This record gives sequence, C-alpha cells and structure tokens, in this order.
Amino acid sequence: MLETTQSFTSLVLRNVKPALASPTLSTILSPWFQNPHFAAPSRASDLALSLDLSENNLSGGGGTLLADLISRSPRLRRDVLKLNQCSLHDDSLDAIVAAVAQCDSLSALHLEDNDGSPPPKSIFFSSPAVLRHAPGDAFVKLLTKQVQLKELYLSNSHPQSRYPLALLRAVVHSLGTTNSTLEVLDISGNGGGDDVAKCVAAVLPKTSCLRALFWDGNHTTLAGFRLVQEALRRNQSLRIMPVPVQDTRESIERNQATVETREGPTGVMSSMVFRDDAYDKADVMRRSWLQSGPADLRQSWSRGLDALSVVPPSSDNNYTSHSVDA
Repeated sequence: MLETTQSFTSLVLRNVKPALASPTLSTILSPWFQNPHFAAPSRASDLALSLDLSENNLSGGGGTLLADLISRSPRLRRDVLKLNQCSLHDDSLDAIVAAVAQCDSLSALHLEDNDGSPPPKSIFFSSPAVLRHAPGDAFVKLLTKQVQLKELYLSNSHPQSRYPLALLRAVVHSLGTTNSTLEVLDISGNGGGDDVAKCVAAVLPKTSCLRALFWDGNHTTLAGFRLVQEALRRNQSLRIMPVPVQDTRESIERNQATVETREGPTGVMSSMVFRDDAYDKADVMRRSWLQSGPADLRQSWSRGLDALSVVPPSSDNNYTSHSVDA
C-alpha cells in the first residue's frame, strides 16, 4: 500500500513498543520512500511526506539505517521530519543530517532533545576518524546547501541532552551565509551561555531570511542580551524573538523586582516563560507566535531589557544601566 498510495502522506511512529528494530523500520519506510507519486518533480498533486519517529531509540544502527533510506530517495518530496528524543549522538546524528542535506526538498527538521555528542562508550571504542567527524560540519552543509529548509528545531528540555557549544556555533553562524534560507530556528535549553548571545549578535546584521528565533534557557546574562539588542537594530528580517524569560527570571528575582517590572520584559510573551513542557506543547506555542507575533519586535526588546535595569544590579552582575531608543 505504501508503495502506491497517492494520499497517505503523514506517518507517525512515535514511541513504538516493542522497540522499533532496524529491519522493521526498513520494511515500513522503504516502499513509502520509493513511491513515485511523491517524487520532487511531481508538482501537480503538491504531495509531500511528513514523518514522525520521535521517542524511538535511533542511536547507532537505527540512525544509520534511516540515513541510508533517506540517501537512496533524494528526490522524494518531504515536508517535515521529526526525530525528537531519539538518542541521536555524534555519528548517527551526523549521518542523518548529511543525508537530509542531499534531499531535493525538506521544509522542517525537528531534532529536539538530542544532544549530538558521542555516548561514553564511543569515546573509548570509536576510531579517531569517527571522533573527528563533528555533527556541526554536517549542519553547516545542510544550512548552506539545502535551499528548501525553512525551519530547524534543536531545543532541549533536559540538561543531559544539550547540544555542544561547537555545534550551536556552527548552526548560528551558518545563518549569516548568503545562501541560507532558514526562517525559523529554536536552540532553546542548550546552556550555551553568552557565547550563544555573541554568535546571535554577530549573525543578525547579516541574515535577511530569519524571521523567528527562540533561544531561552542558554544561561545568557544581561550583558549578552545587550549585545543582541544592539545587533537587532541592524536586522530587518526578524519578527519573532521573545526575550529569554527563563534566563532573565534569575536577574529579576535577584533585583527584587516588582510585579510591574516583572511584566516589562515578559508582556505578551508570558506563554514562553517556561521550557519545561513537552516539545509538542512547545511546538503549539511556536506556531501561535509565528501566526501572531508582536507588532514591533525591537520596541518590545527595548522595553523589556530596560525594565530589567530599573533596580540597581548586585555587585556580581557588573553592567551599566542606560535607556535605549526603540
């Protein structure tokens, strides 16, 4: 059926029990991926596939198999590929991202709650050649060569599944290339610190396609926020970028801010305060934001960050308070 269907375009195989074995995965996906009705040149029917394999362990052989299946059908019209919480590590993540980069079409890639780092055993048992092959390199190729990709989700809700800073840097810096077409990026919850803020600040003046950026939960300081705010003045494409309330909450509490001050940086962005929800709920919130964002992003950031500076900072947070024109 999957090899000939013209209407079965969405397949959800989440948290399959018993565990989804590689032969089973191949049996299901191979005929679907070879269906001629979903080939990229077939624009008349405007059909595209959406695949959700989230919450299945695809580390090792499972990820490699999926990458091979994708590589053998590069002309397939894919719309969305969701691989959230799939235990994808260094080599399996690299293989999948590299395969996706060769596809003729893919609009959204979800890789949330995967850390992209080799599991402990691979440090001792993998060959040096494997260890040198960093997932960040594959993401650079994906974001600079896959001109159809519009959305990339790399958020993490668990400390043990954060993406490494080297990968985050590669992804963010790729947005500044002339051939990047990415419109939505979520790197929330990865704890990258002000290094992430510096990358964002460096790339905002260069990108002309990015319209939504989510990056709460990176342990950014107010100094990092100020860098981004300054860069935001020189960007014309961004429309959605909530003030990272999770990161600013600690500063608010430390300064004993009033309720009125607390509402300054959050405002209508209250729905993005917490990143502890499952990625499904987070996806719903993101979609809502993309449909109805703040009328003036730069003004919202100015009001929010200035409100955080109302109370004099403590000695361990050394920055100068000053007003910023919207």
